[in-house]
This record gives sequence, structure tokens and C-alpha cells, in this order.
Amino acid sequence: MKTKNFLIVMLMALMMPVGVWAATPIPYTDDATGIMYNIRISSDNVPQAAVVTGMNQEKGRIIPAGSVNLIIPETLTFGNSSTSYTIPVTGITSVSVNGNGNGNNYLKSVTIGTSVTAISASAFKGCSFLQTVTITDAIRNQANLATVGASAFEGCTRLTSITLPKTVTSIGATAFKDCKNLKSVSLTTKASTIGENAFLNCGTADGSTDYVTLTIRKGGTVSTVPGSMLLQQSHIKSIILGSGITTIAASAFQKMEHLQSITLPTTLTTIG
Repeated sequence: MKTKNFLIVMLMALMMPVGVWAATPIPYTDDATGIMYNIRISSDNVPQAAVVTGMNQEKGRIIPAGSVNLIIPETLTFGNSSTSYTIPVTGITSVSVNGNGNGNNYLKSVTIGTSVTAISASAFKGCSFLQTVTITDAIRNQANLATVGASAFEGCTRLTSITLPKTVTSIGATAFKDCKNLKSVSLTTKASTIGENAFLNCGTADGSTDYVTLTIRKGGTVSTVPGSMLLQQSHIKSIILGSGITTIAASAFQKMEHLQSITLPTTLTTIG
């Protein structure tokens, strides 16, 4: 089956005009994992990169809810005995089943490889059984993830914590909205753009008012918490600033109605 899928990809690639990127990425399903991809083809018709677009479920196969541990690899290898390609997996647009667009209730955990640079809008939206998201090497700061799109994890009601690497600079509006058991988020000073209501209704399960504890780590050489970083963000209860942060810019935490405490590091010298 892998050989058949590979031949389809290469046939479609050869049909693309030479000298231009493929206008429409070529779909490919890895039968071993069930992960569906779109493959980007280069100007000389060579596969260059893959983006996760969903998961394939065979008809009639019964999978218990919250039972799948999804591993999104750093690379995708496909081919046949004479020709094979290994390309990076650079993005996630959806993990929905068979393209239904309604989230994925089979997922229990997801591990995201270091080559992924973007999690697109609504990629994991409605994955209500998802408990754990691991971004490979987020703590050691060797990941490449830059963007978490709008509503990317909205409605992941069993998710309790997430650590984002220092490479993340943008978090979209409502990215974690209605993650009602999410109580711990860690990101860095490089996350200079956080969209409106990114953490709305987090930590509110069963009427709880625990909300979110947000840890902000120093992102590389960036030692300043950006201005208006968390402007009007609801349902953040406490903020912990990591060692090495020296400055809080003007309006960084303005109009945060549920904020009760901020832990400041000894390295802090300036508050705007």
C-alpha cells in the first residue's frame, strides 16, 4: 500500500509544470500510522515538505475514545525499492478523522516533532479527550514551533498543562479557549503576540476558579516581557516570571480582571 501511495504522489508530481511550486499540495496517507499529509512539491517536481492534515480510520474499525497516542514525526519517509524520499514534517492543519472537521475524540496524547513550525488554526479544536501535548525539546529549547493558530486547542477540555518552546512568537485568538481543566501554561518572553481571549474559560471545570498559572520564561536573549503581552487576557490567576527576566514593559499585564498574584525574579530591574 505504501508503494501504491508513493506512485500516486510521484505521478501527480510529474504532472505539475516544471519551474513552479505545485498549486495544490499532493495528499498522502502513511498506512503504518494512519496520518494523512499534504506533500509540497518543489519547482523541479521533488517532494520537499509535509503537513499533517488528519487521520485515516478504516471503515468498521472500532477505536475507544481517548485511546490513541499520536506521534507526529520530524520526518516522513516514503518511496519504493528504487526511489525514496525523506522530508520534514513542518506543520499541522488538522487531526480530524477522515476529513470530518469535527476534532478527534480518539486522541489521548500527541507528541509533536521538532521540525513542526506551525500549528494552524483549529488544528486540535474539539479534541475533548486530549490530555497531554508534548512539543519535543520544548524545555531544552531545540524545537522550531513559531505559531499556534487561532482556536488551535479550543475545547480540549481534558488538557491540564502545556509548555511552549522559546521559538513560539505568536499565539492566536481563543487558542486555548474552553480548555476547562487547563491550569498550567509555560511560554517565553518571545511570545510577543497573544490573541484576544487566548485563555478564556480555562481552569473553570465544575465551577472552579483556579484558572491558569502562567509561567513566563526568558526566551533566549530576550529578557523583557513585551508591552501589552497579556492585554485583557481573562482567566489567568497568577503569573510567575522566570530567572533572567530584567524588564516588564508598559501595559504588559493591563486589564487582567482575574489576576491575583505575580512572582517576580531577583533579576528584575525595571517595571514599565
